[in-house]
Amino acid sequence: MIIGFSDYKNNREKKIFDSNKPKKIDYISPYLTDAQDIIITARGHPICDVLEMNKGSPTDGWR
Repeated sequence: MIIGFSDYKNNREKKIFDSNKPKKIDYISPYLTDAQDIIITARGHPICDVLEMNKGSPTDGWR
């Protein structure tokens, strides 16, 4: 559950809760982990020499 968020910088103590136990951290990432801003973007082509995917995961009604 996200309690609150803001784009304003502050120096207050930050915590992430794991199994109801608080963990003091320096930074909360967009993925709600103890990490800096690392955002994975979509790509249209493989980044290495592998076969390209034609179809993703099946959805309802897809065979």
